[in-house]
Amino acid sequence: MPDTLPDAQASRSGFRVPLNSFRSRIITIVLIVFIPVILLVLLNSQLEQQQAVQLAQNDALDLAYNLASENEQHIETARELLVTLTELPAVRERNPAECTPIFERFRDALPRYTGIFAVDASTHTVYCSSRGNTSTEPLDFAQFPWYAEALNADDLIISEFRIASISGQPVVTFAYPLFDENGQLIAVIAANLSLEWMNRYIADRVDQLPANTTFTLLDDSGQTLVRYPDDLALIGELYPLVEVREAALSNSSGTLTTTGFDGLLRLYSYFEVPVGSRKLHAIVSVPQAAALQEAQEARNRTLIAVIGIAAGGMLFAWIASGLLIQPIQSLIGVSRQIARGQVSSRTRLTSDIIELRDLLSSFNEMAEQVEVDQRTRIDALAQANHQLRDQIAERAAAERRNTILNDLAVALSEALTSDQVANAVIDKGLRPIGGNTAAITIAAGNKAQLHVLARCFGDAPPTNTQIPFVPLDPPSPFTDAYMSGKTIWISSRDQLRADYARALESGMEESLLSGGAYVPLHIGKTVIGVLYMGSPADAPIADPQKDMLLSIASYCAQALERARLFESERQAREDIERTLSRIQQLQQTTAALSRAVTPLEIGRILLEQGARYLGTQSGTIYLLDEQHEQFKLLHHLNPRSSVEDQAKWRHFPLDPQYPMGWAVIEKQPLWFSSISEVYEHFPAVAGIFSITEKGGHAIIPLLLGGEALGAISFNFTDSRSFDEETRNLVVALTYLCAQALERARLTEQAKLAAAQEAAAEERARLARDLHDAVSQTLFSATNFAEALPKQWERDPKRAMELLDQLVILNRAAMAEMRSLLFELRPEAVMKTRLSVLFMQLINAAKGRRVIDAQLHIDGVHEADELGRSPLNGSPSGVSPLQLPPNVHFAFYRIAQECVTNILKHSSATAFEIELSQENGIVRLTVSDNGQGFEIVDSDTGFGLENMRERAASIGASLEIDSAPGAGTRISVTWDSTKQMVDESNGEPIDINKQGIINSN
Repeated sequence: MPDTLPDAQASRSGFRVPLNSFRSRIITIVLIVFIPVILLVLLNSQLEQQQAVQLAQNDALDLAYNLASENEQHIETARELLVTLTELPAVRERNPAECTPIFERFRDALPRYTGIFAVDASTHTVYCSSRGNTSTEPLDFAQFPWYAEALNADDLIISEFRIASISGQPVVTFAYPLFDENGQLIAVIAANLSLEWMNRYIADRVDQLPANTTFTLLDDSGQTLVRYPDDLALIGELYPLVEVREAALSNSSGTLTTTGFDGLLRLYSYFEVPVGSRKLHAIVSVPQAAALQEAQEARNRTLIAVIGIAAGGMLFAWIASGLLIQPIQSLIGVSRQIARGQVSSRTRLTSDIIELRDLLSSFNEMAEQVEVDQRTRIDALAQANHQLRDQIAERAAAERRNTILNDLAVALSEALTSDQVANAVIDKGLRPIGGNTAAITIAAGNKAQLHVLARCFGDAPPTNTQIPFVPLDPPSPFTDAYMSGKTIWISSRDQLRADYARALESGMEESLLSGGAYVPLHIGKTVIGVLYMGSPADAPIADPQKDMLLSIASYCAQALERARLFESERQAREDIERTLSRIQQLQQTTAALSRAVTPLEIGRILLEQGARYLGTQSGTIYLLDEQHEQFKLLHHLNPRSSVEDQAKWRHFPLDPQYPMGWAVIEKQPLWFSSISEVYEHFPAVAGIFSITEKGGHAIIPLLLGGEALGAISFNFTDSRSFDEETRNLVVALTYLCAQALERARLTEQAKLAAAQEAAAEERARLARDLHDAVSQTLFSATNFAEALPKQWERDPKRAMELLDQLVILNRAAMAEMRSLLFELRPEAVMKTRLSVLFMQLINAAKGRRVIDAQLHIDGVHEADELGRSPLNGSPSGVSPLQLPPNVHFAFYRIAQECVTNILKHSSATAFEIELSQENGIVRLTVSDNGQGFEIVDSDTGFGLENMRERAASIGASLEIDSAPGAGTRISVTWDSTKQMVDESNGEPIDINKQGIINSN
């Protein structure tokens, strides 16, 4: 087949090159050679586009991280601002006139805050605001969730992001609770931070991003908070691009490509921005054309260059196809190598043809440029990746440090004692940063050594049992850190040997002396201890680890101080409780002593109470005789003492060679920790008698008003150390005992004086009764007897009447005399039947004046020889019931008082005494037909109070029924089925054993 067609045919069919012609093949070869080059350019362009996308993402990520960091700074600044405001007196006093100007100045100085205000916790309304007068804003803040959260918080809270109702700007509210001195919440201080600062922040860094880049900030609901460039129509609305919004809200980060508001194809990158405990969602969009513009322009330039070279090659091949075969083949081979990624391949072919030689050279230059560009891009990618890895590693390290400090803070918040704090610092703070050898020390009370709270070596748990103290002499790293208040860094054991040879030679524990750090624990300007952490492999501690160690030391110092305060408070509470217990014990002892009557009871109470308080079973109390020459045993508690010793020492002289004698003479207590100490100070005791208790001894004189009444001693079987509180308690007990003994002495004297006075009064009363009753009756009888003989001569009948009157007067005189004998001899009352006693009262009354008197006894048997009156109740045959002596005597005295009142006050012409018993109920009733009287509850006249007391003493009830002109009726009812109770001790009274004196 010919290479060319005839001209006619060519003219008919047009110009064409046969495919099997040499030139066609050369051209085809040229095309085949340049197609891989074009593909390589396209591949390289794709790599450049990917790099451009990656760079855009990195820029957006850096922007998001920087924005989050800036936001954290705003949060911390807000915390500091609100804490500062809570400390202002005007704010704490809730004074709007003073705090409003302050808030306005703060707002003017800090324009990023749209408002600063204070809300009263009781009314939930603003009382101070940077917007001036709050009276026109009666807004109830209880409806806002952030305010309700602040009422229950004790630290800063951050609200949800919202659109402010007044300014229309997106804001976030920071709130801080304000407590008064009693810990009560009184207000909430708040500030609204405008998110416009984010727009300004983005605007300041817009030159770092491609042209037409947009930045949008969404909250968790998809609401637009910030938009750059400003687009007010989007603020407060849902982000319109649903696909982008849902991707940003449901993922922490990512990218996607879609059409934007402007109709351009855009690359969207979204990230989470942490803001306190909440998160925002940032969206950065870059036009895809802008992001890939530089890469596309480079690709186009390269393609143009390649196409130009290809065109030249084809033209050259067209002209000199024969000369190009070999060079073309070489170029094809090199191109294929480059296409396979061997960008360092070059053609080594030379040619005398300038064009061919230039082509070969250009191809090599192109290949070299491709290699340089690829290496440049690879280096740039490697550097970017290295920086990103460094940032990620640094952020991970920071997060790890924060995690360690958070865990440490949680553990320290649960630690109450110093030991718990030290263990928590080692386990949660030092070990996580490589401190497997560590110790926490705190200054001892004498400041001469450091007390080891906890230490660890290796994986063993912290302990302080092996080395309880670290001495401050000889000098050691502990000493220097504690004395100077500066951290001592030891890089190696060699440095330790050079600087602290004496500490090593002194035998100090080597685990506490090695390379590492000795950090002083500061509370203000005071050093309270030293924290030690050994370095691993005896190497210097790295700088990041040093910063972490100093932070841990600060946490440790604050926690130790808090534990010290807690332990001090707990000790104070225990001291108060112990003091209150001792006061209660003293009160109980005082109450018991107040009920004691005799010295023996007082001594028994004191010994028993004191022995119980002190934990002993042995004690003795002695009193001085009236001449203050001898001790007399009052009471003793000593189950192990022999009868001979008790008899021998019932009396002994007041002699200073005995401990008790010395204590009384010197009026000073003696405290001995053991019997050997007693023998050492008083050797005479050892040779006189043996002491069964070989432990501590306490001897305290009984002093009252500077005068010694005696002494008390307590003995112990074991060694004792008497602290100040115990000594004060025992001395207080002895003082109470001395007071009680003096009170008993004075009471006994008062009783004796009262008895003597009562006897004198009784004798005077008997004399009056003899004069008023018996003497007058006998005088009347004498007159009748003298007149009787003369009257018998004149009128025998009248004489017989006078004789009857004389008999009545003599009987009345006898009854009066018997009554007086009963007064002098009360026991005679108990030997006389109640019927006889009552008849004597009736006869005596009839002897004093003319009066009708009756006695009725229902079911009363005659008294036995002991004077007790059995009552058999009603005639129906109820079994007899004996009246106890007290009841017998009381019934007689009450009846006697009633008859006396009738004769003196009632003007009665008749009276009646009635004694009855029914079902164990005994009733005595005395009634008259006299003038009566008005009953008043508080009336104590006519001997009524004495009658009430006598009835109460036997457990009986007394009823008085009287009215003016209606006579008087007095009833005493005694129930034999009820048991009386002694009010002094709450024990039942056996009334049959009571003597008559108790009712007299």
